[in-house]
Amino acid sequence: MTFITPLFLFAAGAALLPVLFHFVRRMKARPVPFGSLMLLRATPKELVKRRRLRDLLLLACRVGLLILLAFAFARPYVPAERLPFIPERADRSTVILLDRSFSMQLPGVFEQARAEVIREIDTAGDADEIALVGFSDRAEQLTPLSRDAAVHRSVAGGIMPSYRPTEFHGALRLAADILKDASYEQHRVVLISDLQRIGFTPALENFTLPEGTAFVPIKITSNGKPGNSYVEDFRLTMRRTGNTLAVRYDARIRSEGEAERKEKVVTLTVGRTAADHATLLGEQSIPVTFRQTLQRTGFFQGSISISPDVLPIDDEYHFTYLALDPPSVLAVDRAPGRRDAFFLRHAFSASEASPFSFDDARDLRISILRPHDVVIVANLAQVTESETEALRTFVEDGGGLILSFGEMTVATSWSRTLAALGIGITDGIATARVRQGADAIIGQIDERHPIFEPLIAEGQGAILRPTFRRYLVIAPDSGASILGSYDSSDPFLVERRLGRGRILAYSSGFSTSWTDFPFDELYVPLLYRMAEYAYGASEAHYGFTVGHGVPIAGRPNEEWDIRAPGGNISKVTLDGSGTGFFRDTNEPGQYAATSGRNEFRFSVNVDPSESNLASRDEEEAYATVTIAPSKLSESSAETSVDVEREEMQQKLWRVFLILAVGLFLVETLVAHRVASR
Repeated sequence: MTFITPLFLFAAGAALLPVLFHFVRRMKARPVPFGSLMLLRATPKELVKRRRLRDLLLLACRVGLLILLAFAFARPYVPAERLPFIPERADRSTVILLDRSFSMQLPGVFEQARAEVIREIDTAGDADEIALVGFSDRAEQLTPLSRDAAVHRSVAGGIMPSYRPTEFHGALRLAADILKDASYEQHRVVLISDLQRIGFTPALENFTLPEGTAFVPIKITSNGKPGNSYVEDFRLTMRRTGNTLAVRYDARIRSEGEAERKEKVVTLTVGRTAADHATLLGEQSIPVTFRQTLQRTGFFQGSISISPDVLPIDDEYHFTYLALDPPSVLAVDRAPGRRDAFFLRHAFSASEASPFSFDDARDLRISILRPHDVVIVANLAQVTESETEALRTFVEDGGGLILSFGEMTVATSWSRTLAALGIGITDGIATARVRQGADAIIGQIDERHPIFEPLIAEGQGAILRPTFRRYLVIAPDSGASILGSYDSSDPFLVERRLGRGRILAYSSGFSTSWTDFPFDELYVPLLYRMAEYAYGASEAHYGFTVGHGVPIAGRPNEEWDIRAPGGNISKVTLDGSGTGFFRDTNEPGQYAATSGRNEFRFSVNVDPSESNLASRDEEEAYATVTIAPSKLSESSAETSVDVEREEMQQKLWRVFLILAVGLFLVETLVAHRVASR
């Protein structure tokens, strides 16, 4: 039994008053001298005993009356689960979240976690419903909310850890969504994890479980304090000198816990051959550098490996790179005097150490374009439909195309060509002084783009200094990107990806007919960056982390086969623009993608942050995701309203009041009878 206003129970202390009066009446009287007792009649002993019994009955009635009144004012009620003949309803809906991230592969950890899941299933009530969720950086519901414990046990027994990183927000959000369809009002979320610190992302700051949900974090730990070493950072740089390619491998090895004090052997492997190794003494973070000279071109795949420890998967960091001959640049110029080709030849042949080979031509046949890596269409009056198709084929097959303009340009003809290549259309040729009263300058660029970022980093702030007298006004297509604009807001440089290649439309010229750009110190560096980007030199590294999508480029609707490290083959079909994504990067190692004679290789590694085993305790985890205080207050208020409603429905105070009235009547009758006698 419970009371709404239990303070009134203190009033039951008034029941002591009749008891006190009773004992006062029993006190012995003071002896008084009396002359003679012969005229007094003796009282029978039976009458004395009967009177004493009536006094005790009166005492009990008066005490009981006061106690019943106190209970009535305290407003008693019996909670539904305690009512006689009604079984207590402890049925609840539980969502179990099992961490499947890479860090759970520590020896014995995932086995403990799976045992905790089985224990939760076995200790649940017969009517309880359970749902099982496995999560890493993405959450997946493995079983629906149900009472079938056998199904939950079977699924739990087959769960295995993955190579993906930890992220708790998605799992908790999925649990909240699952509980929206729960059959019972009592909700419970059980998180079984190593509570790795990196999994507590900022997204959890604004997340709370629904009110009334019990959150139970269970931390799984490995025996002792295992140490772990891994490659925290890796960079690869290449520099070509003549026919020789110098490759530099820079890695940073990080060690945690016991591994910090141990000596480590770091080995560089390229292909199937160990190329070099280094021995590192115990420190938390140590850089290591390897160098190698290559004589051939093509794809190279290798790894940086560390002495094995408790997590062997992250002891090997995989890398892929593509070594190519110096890119060949072809300039197509038909103008009399071929001034653009003249400036371009001098720019690309400025020194013997130039990273490019250069040639020029007048024709745009595919047989002429195909042997080259980058084609610059310089100051052509127009491009025919067959030439446009040749340019499109060249780009879709992986070539880089740079379009530039000049005094020979016919805007109406170029509008059709730009539209056919997916760049956009042109609004004609603009004269800057007529358009804005002064020559144009480069007013805005995308400083984070691979073309401009190195120039900004090298301190070449002269990007705004060249002046442009005339330029082609380009209205970009929705699939094109503006990389830079003049101070008139018209595009300076537009990019369009097409198949495996890309197009750069530079709206002015490479000679002096429209601009003084060729006389500026930025001319050669920017031209090199444009050619390198069109060639794809900025994408010489092909490294991804587990779970990230890998872009595949080729001809439209082309089908590619991707072979995973374990030997499984997946297929990716490219869309109409010649692009697609391979998303099943769930296994670290070396991958190979092929389509006919085309080949693309890449590497996948576990997220280095997942190798940091620092964790939180259960109290910290609970404080991060518990219900907000405002929600608790509302929940308490609703509970109070429910209690009031339940007490009003039972109205037990009436029972106590009726009993009190009954006792009052009995007391009155007994007292009146005693008084009359």
